[in-house]
Amino acid sequence: MSKPIYLILAVAHRGAMGLRGKLPWKLPEEWKYFLEKTRGGILVQGRHCQDNHGKPLPEREVIVLSRNPNYTPPPGAKLAHSLPEALKLAQESTHPGPIWIGGGLEIYREALPLADRVYVTVIDADFEADTFMPLDTFARAGFTRLVEEHPGPPGPVPYVFKVLAKA
Repeated sequence: MSKPIYLILAVAHRGAMGLRGKLPWKLPEEWKYFLEKTRGGILVQGRHCQDNHGKPLPEREVIVLSRNPNYTPPPGAKLAHSLPEALKLAQESTHPGPIWIGGGLEIYREALPLADRVYVTVIDADFEADTFMPLDTFARAGFTRLVEEHPGPPGPVPYVFKVLAKA
């Protein structure tokens, strides 16, 4: 039986999701949500995302994607040079999963047709950004069924956690 594949990401107005390789916001509770959801799973993410974290996040298996043949992942992480290779490593792992796709944009786009669910935090605010994934991207890929929805904590930047599945 194959492990489910979930995308996990946050987007603001216009689908804003990144600025110069980093998140354009600091929302501690949203980061906590990411950590809680991916804990115990297999996190597949690009090299730039991994570099932003420094060392691999604890309590999950980490597979880093890089096209650079000379890249060495940090201790505790596995390396893959393509999404199919990363997913093969994840499916063959003794780690129970699920498989979480944690970015960046190209990896999200490539993984979206393979995903079983999308965990998206919708941030109701404008942020300067240079990387975008508009919300209608998910509907166009068939993720039109809302499985779960709950608001983030009260604060200056409102946001909602959503879980989407294919209809």
